[in-house]
Amino acid sequence: MAHGRGREHSRRGRVRGRLRGRRVAPRLVSDCRSVAALEYHRWLGVTAAIAAIIAALTIGEMDDRPSRQWRYRVALFSAAALVAVAGHFGAVLVWGADFLRSR
Repeated sequence: MAHGRGREHSRRGRVRGRLRGRRVAPRLVSDCRSVAALEYHRWLGVTAAIAAIIAALTIGEMDDRPSRQWRYRVALFSAAALVAVAGHFGAVLVWGADFLRSR
């Protein structure tokens, strides 16, 4: 019972996040570079989600064969790298291009 409720909260959180992103994005995009950062952020996020799904699907095929373990690891670390890069572009949108050097 609690497991189903957790899934519902997760689903609502994803929907709220998407709606908020669609609402806030036009205010954040003020120049050509921001438009590019928004597109990179959006599509890297979609690609990361697909890589995570692939990793989840390949875990069901895991056995002692190194090739299957290798596929899972590649999908998992690819998803993690894509999330990191998408997060960077999200931070560029919110905090500006110099957010790493501003201190």
